[in-house]
Amino acid sequence: MTYTDIELSKLLKVNRSTIFRWRTECGMPVDDLEAARAFAETRKPATKRAPKVEVDPVPATGESVYDVRDRLHKEERSIAAEVAGLNVALEQARSLNDEKSAFKLLQALKSAREDHRP
Repeated sequence: MTYTDIELSKLLKVNRSTIFRWRTECGMPVDDLEAARAFAETRKPATKRAPKVEVDPVPATGESVYDVRDRLHKEERSIAAEVAGLNVALEQARSLNDEKSAFKLLQALKSAREDHRP
């Protein structure tokens, strides 16, 4: 019996496009399920994700949760103000056709935005 790519993908638990690639480029057998399983086992990549490790929270000494929250809010406001200032400076540099300053400001803005991401 010859299996289709869809049937093999369900049986071997891989993507249909992977079965197609294996079949056309590597000569994967499609008429024998055990041979197809053996073929797939030698080609399946190892899982990329590390096992999830449970971590116990470390209590902060000397700070309450509200102190931590307020400190984080203050830092976020500081970064947001920096981004806003860089935006204004970038627009000014662009309006003056100052490409050198605009490039430097754009790089600084990208860096500040990366800092601002959660």
